Amino acid sequence: MLKKAYEFIIRQFQVKNRKDVLLLPLRLAAAYLIVRKIADDIRFFRCAWQTGDYETAVLYMMECALLCLLLFLLWKIMQYFKNKGKLKKAVTVFILFNLFTLLLNQSLSFVYYIDGPYIGRVMDAETGEPIRGAVVAGSWNMIYFESPWTGFGEAFADVHETMTDRFGWFVLPFGRKIWFWPFSVMDTAKIEVFASGYDSYPPSIYKVWDRREAKEWEDKLRKLYPNHRVWNSGTDISADAYGKSLYFTIFITNGYYRYIRLNKARSFKERKEVIRRMGPEGYRCRSARLHKAVREEKQRLESMALTE
Repeated sequence: MLKKAYEFIIRQFQVKNRKDVLLLPLRLAAAYLIVRKIADDIRFFRCAWQTGDYETAVLYMMECALLCLLLFLLWKIMQYFKNKGKLKKAVTVFILFNLFTLLLNQSLSFVYYIDGPYIGRVMDAETGEPIRGAVVAGSWNMIYFESPWTGFGEAFADVHETMTDRFGWFVLPFGRKIWFWPFSVMDTAKIEVFASGYDSYPPSIYKVWDRREAKEWEDKLRKLYPNHRVWNSGTDISADAYGKSLYFTIFITNGYYRYIRLNKARSFKERKEVIRRMGPEGYRCRSARLHKAVREEKQRLESMALTE
């Protein structure tokens, strides 16, 4: 069995003709995604074992088993059409149908939902310099139609994380979910960024401030989103509740991840507020690097408080 698997893998990367040359980049990309997936799974299960997060691990294994079952059923269907001499026609129909569902609601056959990947860059808001080693975590939800009486509901779908390289760039992998509920769509719940010594993304915001603090926050906001349309509206963010609401909206629902700017968190109060904002939530083993970075920053702040 292992020998056959080894021979199959070797055959995938052999170049014998022009067709193999054209397919080689796709095969290498598929191999990279598979290896990365295996590495992420090993990290996830090790974290689940160490922290006792068994429920999340069991749910994940059930989803993997369901995916294997779907692939097995697909293989059996392809074998059936192959025996009937209609394999090419069946493959063509299958591909066209999945292109239709992919364009309609980002799913394959209305069962396997995907979203992403997200490619972006994390930079210092003041200097424009790239931030290396920032942790970027993304989470997804399933939006589904419950009933005419209750409307739409949400359910957790997936979590992924990555780190920025020395140029500040990151690639957040595909979010994915097996989901059988009809009339559903996969949506990005949030993308969070954390780097030691910087404000978080989305930024930590004080809900109550005086005019001086409001001016400081406005300066930070202009650095993060210098070309945002609100700056042409003439709204004073410290004037009334509407201005503050608008201020929050810019931060939280901006939804543009190509270039993410982070303000420096200079004071102890600012850094402590970042930790409060990035406090651990559920699914910690699905975003272990983010929780580890936040925990280490919290320990540094606690040691600073003891020495002061």
